[in-house]
Amino acid sequence: VPLFTFTVCLFNFVRPWMDRFWSAKTWSVLLLVLLSGLGIGAIVENVEFAGFLALGYGEGGLFLGGPGDGLPVTSAQADLIQELGGGYINTELDLVWNGFGVLAAVVLMSIIQFGFKKRAL
Repeated sequence: VPLFTFTVCLFNFVRPWMDRFWSAKTWSVLLLVLLSGLGIGAIVENVEFAGFLALGYGEGGLFLGGPGDGLPVTSAQADLIQELGGGYINTELDLVWNGFGVLAAVVLMSIIQFGFKKRAL
């Protein structure tokens, strides 16, 4: 949701540089918006990792955590985290969901921008 919102704001910022939908200029701007949203998501993941390195398990980067950050509760959960890679799975899932949010924002805003244009009288 945060990257969806960021991407919508970024789309609205670059909207004046877009022409008609099928122009190369518009597609270049849409690609820039998409990659910018994904880049912000990657930066967020790096900040999370830096918080983990600085504070360890449980606290989180904003000191709002608790017994989180992949800390296993049972031995079965510990085995599963060890087998699947723990933090790697969490990071990849975050990046995939970030990608869905960014793509949804670009598609939705493109539909609004180019699908519902007012026709001149």
